[in-house]
Amino acid sequence: MKQNKISSVILVIGLGFLSFVIIQKAIADVADIQFPVAELGNCTSETNCRSYCDKPENLSACLNFAEKNNLMSKEELEMAKKFSATGNKGPGGCTGKDSCEKYCNDISHIEECVSFAEQNNLMPANELQEAKKVRDAIKRGAKPPACTGKKACDSYCEAPEHMEECINFAVEADLMSGEEKENSQK
Repeated sequence: MKQNKISSVILVIGLGFLSFVIIQKAIADVADIQFPVAELGNCTSETNCRSYCDKPENLSACLNFAEKNNLMSKEELEMAKKFSATGNKGPGGCTGKDSCEKYCNDISHIEECVSFAEQNNLMPANELQEAKKVRDAIKRGAKPPACTGKKACDSYCEAPEHMEECINFAVEADLMSGEEKENSQK
């Protein structure tokens, strides 16, 4: 069974709509950006540009810059523009990667995060389907593994002492194919 599949779905639900934050990483990865960057409020450094792009009101300028300079893939840009169209506010009023990740990593917000992603077409269909399965399993009373966030759940579910717990939840949420279920029982 693929532990990444379980852990990425379990508690990072709804974060597919946060692709716009990739511009922050992209700015750091592009060596030929000349500072100050007029299009980004004349930011004078990577840190200064990140701060500028962290503000929801600057998302449009940052996306235009990213598109013009090929800093984001077409898919990332499309997702970021969809998020921008929501008024740059996600579930629980989150406005950026950290606040949205914190909010949506709380399993008690799964319904809101999945609904937001679905209503705004912010998750790929296969991820949305898996997120709904997780949500529905929790509604039925299935207990998700005791971890939060993708990295934490990757580590948690890879540990032999937690594998059974993770597999049981994956089976309950119908996240495993018949072959994966069979192999996990071996």
